Amino acid sequence: MTRQAIISILKQTGLHAPLRWLAKDFPATLYTYYCKAVDRRGRRFRNYVKNHQIHKLHIGCGFSYLPGWFNTDLVPNRQREYLNATKPYPFPDNSFDYIFTEHMIEHVPYAAGQAMLAECFRVLKPGGVLRLVTPDLKFLMDLYQNQSQVAQDYVKWSANEFLKPPLPHNVTSVINNFFYDWGHRYIYDMPTMGAAMATIGFHQLTECQIGQSQHDALKGLDNDTRMPPGFLVLESMVIEAQKPDAKA
Repeated sequence: MTRQAIISILKQTGLHAPLRWLAKDFPATLYTYYCKAVDRRGRRFRNYVKNHQIHKLHIGCGFSYLPGWFNTDLVPNRQREYLNATKPYPFPDNSFDYIFTEHMIEHVPYAAGQAMLAECFRVLKPGGVLRLVTPDLKFLMDLYQNQSQVAQDYVKWSANEFLKPPLPHNVTSVINNFFYDWGHRYIYDMPTMGAAMATIGFHQLTECQIGQSQHDALKGLDNDTRMPPGFLVLESMVIEAQKPDAKA
């Protein structure tokens, strides 16, 4: 079939104009949107620093907007700024007192996760703290063997919510689904995450509970309302790590 014949068919079906726009104009439109988002982020960051004494960065916020935090996500909107968490951050060294990220790092490969941790370390002030919440591989291992009521409830909920035919509604399917659904790329356990952070330079690594912290600014941040009660606690590990103070 000739090029003109294909164009003729597309015109008859009404697809020629939108496909032409996608091929020709959409990249330029997307680039313009990106430039505007980057320009707005710079202005808002400067205003944020000017208007806040304590500087706090929220990475991968989704729709969980934290008051007093500089909320960022890969897809920006009026309440959050554009940030690719695995690329160099557009912030000076030693910019933030606290960084919080919840159920985000598991969505990137291990090497990209290392790049993310390195950038967090760079933009934290000396003595600053990173709080990271992510699924725990140990949870999946325990889920297979644990017959507690909360584990059974989790398997039933996850199967009903996320499994599609012909997958059987059982713990094996739930665990398999957890590894590849939602764009998951790497599920950590506590020793692996701790080693990854230590390699970057973090110290004073502390395992915490959901909603709890020795730092007031990091208490009650975790979004446990997006799941039935107890499930975020069940599947997550929480770790806080500090950038060494300049005197250390």
